[in-house]
Amino acid sequence: MRRELVLLFLLISLSASVCLGQTDNPPASGAGPPQQAAAEKADKKEVTNYSLSPEKYETADAYSRTRYWLHFIETGYSLLVLMSFLAFRIGGRFRCSISFRHIQE
Repeated sequence: MRRELVLLFLLISLSASVCLGQTDNPPASGAGPPQQAAAEKADKKEVTNYSLSPEKYETADAYSRTRYWLHFIETGYSLLVLMSFLAFRIGGRFRCSISFRHIQE
């Protein structure tokens, strides 16, 4: 029973991660009638240069720096948890207790 619950949890978590990773792609521009495609082409202007306002640039730069810091903090935390599991032999305890329960059933 417990094994089925664990497998069900893994299946749900994997399917949720797959669903969250998918993005909606907009339809191709050639999918509409020719008049619509011509109107879209006339509306498009060639962009040669793009720059942010100073306020938006500061905000974007702050978000970028925060994202990088969080990435490195998350990596360090993950390594710390892994090392603590190895140092305190927590994985072995789980392995022994699970195998013991399985043998009793």
